[in-house]
Amino acid sequence: NYIAHTGARGVIIDLSGIEIMDMSDFNTLNQTLAMANLMGAKTIFTGFQPGVVSSLVDFNVEFDHINGTLDLDNAFNLMRHLHSQDHNFSDEDLEPDLELDLIQEDENNESL
Repeated sequence: NYIAHTGARGVIIDLSGIEIMDMSDFNTLNQTLAMANLMGAKTIFTGFQPGVVSSLVDFNVEFDHINGTLDLDNAFNLMRHLHSQDHNFSDEDLEPDLELDLIQEDENNESL
């Protein structure tokens, strides 16, 4: 478990490569969000495509518990904001390797 192993306090999930999502897919994401929250990590979804949003609205999905942004820059800014509400959180608290891992994963997904 990456969260437990690294002590990560935040998870950003980039959905920009997903154009269609059904309820089963969303339930899986929702379970991931719940697990991360139980382990003390904030979760942000970024890059929702219009077709995904439309499908989730059609499924009457509740968005109240979901933190979402349009892009990764906004996701990192929101993560800083969420953590600053909890305590004195600074950029020094961010693990530089975690940001690099996210960028590398994103680049790998783009090549698929």
